[in-house]
Amino acid sequence: TSNFYANFTPVQEMSDWFGHWGTVGVKPMHTCEYGAPLGWDWTMYRGWYKGRRSFGSAEVPWEFCIAEWNAQFYGPESYKISEREVANLRWEAEKFRNGELWQRWDYPYRLNYQHPEEDPVKAMYFTENWRAFRTWGLSVNAPEGYGGPLSTAALIRNNMPLLAYIGGKPAAFTSKDHNFLPGETVEKQLIVINNSRETVTAECEWSLGLPRPVSGKHTVAVPTGEQERILLAFELPANLAPGQYTLTATVRFSNGETQDDSLAVDVLPAPQPVQAAGRIAVFDPKGETAAMLTSLGVAFETVSADADLAAYDTIVVGKGALTLDGAAPDIARVGDGLKVVLFEQTGEVLEKRFGFRIAEYGLRWVYKRVPDHPLLAGIADEHLWNWRGEATVLPPRIKYELDYSPTVEWCGLRLKRGWRCGNRGNVASALIEKPAVGDFLPILDGGYALQYASLMEYREGEGMVLFCQTDVTGRTESDPAAEALARNILRYVSGWQPAPRRTVVYAGEEAGKQHLEAAGLSPAAYGRRGLSADQVLVVGPGGGQQLARNAAAIGNWVQAGGHVLAVGLTGEEASAFLPSRVSTTPAEHIAAYFEPFGVGSPLAGVSPADVHNRDPRELPLVSGGATAVGNGVLGQAEDANVVFSQLAPWHLDYSDEKMNIKRTFRKLSYCTTRLLANMGAAGETPLLAHVSQPVGEGETRWLDGLYLDVPEVWDDPYRFFRW
Repeated sequence: TSNFYANFTPVQEMSDWFGHWGTVGVKPMHTCEYGAPLGWDWTMYRGWYKGRRSFGSAEVPWEFCIAEWNAQFYGPESYKISEREVANLRWEAEKFRNGELWQRWDYPYRLNYQHPEEDPVKAMYFTENWRAFRTWGLSVNAPEGYGGPLSTAALIRNNMPLLAYIGGKPAAFTSKDHNFLPGETVEKQLIVINNSRETVTAECEWSLGLPRPVSGKHTVAVPTGEQERILLAFELPANLAPGQYTLTATVRFSNGETQDDSLAVDVLPAPQPVQAAGRIAVFDPKGETAAMLTSLGVAFETVSADADLAAYDTIVVGKGALTLDGAAPDIARVGDGLKVVLFEQTGEVLEKRFGFRIAEYGLRWVYKRVPDHPLLAGIADEHLWNWRGEATVLPPRIKYELDYSPTVEWCGLRLKRGWRCGNRGNVASALIEKPAVGDFLPILDGGYALQYASLMEYREGEGMVLFCQTDVTGRTESDPAAEALARNILRYVSGWQPAPRRTVVYAGEEAGKQHLEAAGLSPAAYGRRGLSADQVLVVGPGGGQQLARNAAAIGNWVQAGGHVLAVGLTGEEASAFLPSRVSTTPAEHIAAYFEPFGVGSPLAGVSPADVHNRDPRELPLVSGGATAVGNGVLGQAEDANVVFSQLAPWHLDYSDEKMNIKRTFRKLSYCTTRLLANMGAAGETPLLAHVSQPVGEGETRWLDGLYLDVPEVWDDPYRFFRW
């Protein structure tokens, strides 16, 4: 028997959890308490707090995080928060302000309350995992924490004596392969399980809704306690148009019961040849990326770590090519126009060598942060989940020291982790937390609070570095979307051209200047000499009055294309120096929703997660004279390169263990830096040197130049906090 609380172990891994037991186990297995996930998992609960072990009745800072946790399943939509979440966040913030601790049942809407936002996630877990557990033959399961209409229906549908559903291919019944090319064969299974007290007959019918539907039928007798698996194989026509086609199945049992199931089959366009311009070098000791480039028809030259890259336009660094102490090519020439593609590196290299904060957590969903980016051409939203085969960036089982539960090192800290159960379906395995310093544009993101990028472009000087931590290389089985992304990467990078770079001029309170300096931007103070086209004007509170005396000159500069980022200004302050009047309305801000912004937008790369405020407060929200974004926490002037961001990160004091404010500070700092980078202004980082230089003894690069706060245990959302 086992109490079973696995936090947010990915759904796919939960489905594979009992695979070893189901294959070679000899003892019955009973989960006497099963909560994966449990309602408490939608918090940042302190499983261990101030050196003491604390269970569910503890007085600790719980942190209610429904939007952030749901973001990994539903993307930006999760930030359309309810009044229940609003009430809990207000209440919680007051507790933080007063330095109090609290219990999970103290919230206005207590954690055991069946929050509607949790229900579809629980229903998804119940549907996927219960089917898998029963197919593996799990002896007994006793669920905890369900009760909403969707999760209850899912449990009933999948826990009755008879179960019929469409499973994965014969080689892996838990697989969720759905991306295919014309001419490929789709393999699934119709799985029928009988846990009733008598033999039943099942009349099975199925159909794949192609332009000319393909159907079949079969009748099976299933003895009590047994199961039958019927192969469903469909050869897709070679001329099949790209699109989504639905596979449906109906099973009629001899006891009068009928069960239906369906799944979508996504067909991508046939691949087109890659035309990659320029001279390409490849550093790839392991050879997996070189093999992929060869299969794509890309011409390249293999180079060693000491190669002179002066003659090359692009260098590709292969999957797993870098280690902590190994040599690497010198990419300092990025500033002069060199283009670099870094395919998947391990989490250890990303953190200890490059200096990123990371998460080794297999995402089966990622989201388009810049939906019309050329890197995503031909790839739809539905193509970015549950890829075929297994990723191989991380080992299928976690490497750990055992201390009650697996213990690992993250940013120099010892943290608990949940177990990892394979990499099946992974779209991204080793993830980069979006930096708050430098010009990093996330193109695909996901995970807790959408704070991790799996595809990200870094620009410095006249060149760029593209980080592809999306699992496109060395999969056990290739996925058409992974192949399409790899082709797009080579096309895009070979034709990439730098955008103009600008320096920052600042007017406003001193704290704003200090924040920009911490972000590596070296802001100059605004003077009477005027502004030039290669400058960005940042105006913080107090700056409007300072600039009012030069309003005419600034207005002319803005109308000629000058870029302005106004941070935390009232309409009156902004109107004092801008060429058109802007109005704001004081109102509380907690959350806002808006669609992702496209290439060329001054708000590209910013998501609702980046303006989520866990410390509710009144702000001057944009209400007129500019296009309000969300509830007005962001805004854009209609005829000028003027952007408004209404919550200044330097106004967020997270001292005295105010973790709710620290989380807001971290996200908003990234947002501010991203808005400036879209205008051509970016701070200096040590990234290029970090990539090229092995790690020296005692170095802590994750503290060096990419983030504006010091990591602590509670910053890591994926630490394990159950028993």
